[in-house]
Amino acid sequence: MRYWKTIDGKYLVEAATVNLVGVFYGYKFRSPSGEEVDYGYRYYLQDNAGQIVEIYEGHVGADQEVFYVTTHIVIGNALYSWHCYKTDDDPPDPARDEIVMEGLEPIDPSELPFNITLQEALKTYKEAQLKQIAEINEINENRKKKELLRSPDQLPDLEGMTDLDAVVDCQHPLGNIVVSISGIEVWKESILLSGEERPEQIESILRAKYKSRLRSFTSKVDYDDLLGR
Repeated sequence: MRYWKTIDGKYLVEAATVNLVGVFYGYKFRSPSGEEVDYGYRYYLQDNAGQIVEIYEGHVGADQEVFYVTTHIVIGNALYSWHCYKTDDDPPDPARDEIVMEGLEPIDPSELPFNITLQEALKTYKEAQLKQIAEINEINENRKKKELLRSPDQLPDLEGMTDLDAVVDCQHPLGNIVVSISGIEVWKESILLSGEERPEQIESILRAKYKSRLRSFTSKVDYDDLLGR
C-alpha cells in the first residue's frame, strides 16, 4: 500500500490491485510516458479523521450496447483516470486520460493523523451510503405521492361533456406525460416517476372517474422510441 497527502489536506490510500484493464478489444492503456499499463488500483480518499470521502476504482461493464472500461493509477504526483468505450462491432474509441488530482505528496503510513483502520472506515462509508440511498428512496416515494395521478378525485368533473376521448402522450424521455380529454389538458406528470405500465394505470383511473362518458382512450407514449430501443 502507498500513501499520499493531497493539496487540500486529505489522504489518498492505494489499496487492492485491480486487473481490469488488460487488453480491451486490442486497445491498451499507455501512461503519459508511453509505457503500456495493464492494471490499476483501488484508491480511498480519507479526511483527517480517517473517514472515506471518495473511492476511485476500475470498472468493466456494458450499458445496453456500449462496452466500457475504466481504471485509476497514480503516476508521479498525479492520480490518473483512464476510460475507453466501444459500441457494437466498432473499434474502441480513443482512450481518454484525465487527471483526477495533482500535487500528491508521498508519505509514510506513520504520518497519517488517524488510527482508524481501512476496514473500519469502509464500514462507516458503506453505512452512510445505505442511509443516503434510503433517504433518496423516501424522497422519491413522497414525490410520487404528491405528483402522480392516483385517484379519480384529482381529475376535473368536466360537467356537461359526454363522448370523452382521452389521449396520453409524451414527447421527450425526460419530459411529462400529458393527459388530454377532448382537447382539454386535465393532468401532467413526469415520465421519470413511473414505468411502462403507466398508461394502463392512467386509463383505469380515467374510467373510474368518467365511467360510460369515456368513449375512447389512446396512448401515444412510445417507450421504445423514448428509450431509443
